[in-house]
Amino acid sequence: MAVRLKCDSGRQEQGFGFEHRPFWEFASLVIKSLIMFMKVVCGVSFIALVVIAMQPPVRWASFMQFAQWALLAGIYAYMLGELEGLFSRVLQSPRNLFSSESIRSIRVISFLFFFLFVLGTIFSIIAYVVAVRSFPIFNFQFPFAGFPSSAEWEAVFSRDGVAHIQQLVSIDLAPLFAAVIVWGLSYLFAYSEKLQQEQDRVI
Repeated sequence: MAVRLKCDSGRQEQGFGFEHRPFWEFASLVIKSLIMFMKVVCGVSFIALVVIAMQPPVRWASFMQFAQWALLAGIYAYMLGELEGLFSRVLQSPRNLFSSESIRSIRVISFLFFFLFVLGTIFSIIAYVVAVRSFPIFNFQFPFAGFPSSAEWEAVFSRDGVAHIQQLVSIDLAPLFAAVIVWGLSYLFAYSEKLQQEQDRVI
């Protein structure tokens, strides 16, 4: 009886993998393309930072813009890399979807969302302090609005920056909410992994 159940389980796993394999392959290909694009953006932004820094006087507005783009592209590339790794493991075996490696990848993505929240807050505070020369009052917003725009950086480092800069620093809560949701999702995966292991022991 146990042997028959185990064989049935194996056939179900193969059926699942064969049925959904085109989706996972397509998703993996799309993510790999996005990773390459983000790496290119990160590399170009880093080169622009070096060029700007080597041409005095330094154009700080452009420097800060490219610094933001380099950091964002690097973080998104790493985040997508974790997601692509998860998809690759599923392509090897559908059972890998609920594994310790997948849980680790999900928690890394959660941490990176939190890191985005921290970075956006830091850049917003820098923009305000440079323009106004005082500690800011915070304004919490949703969705993504935490990183200063190119126009705001231009205003910060211009002569009339104080007139154009917002009186409140916008703190973007969207990455923080995303971090909490994805972290909670990791516990769901951990529970699914536990159920999968218990099912294997029963079989």
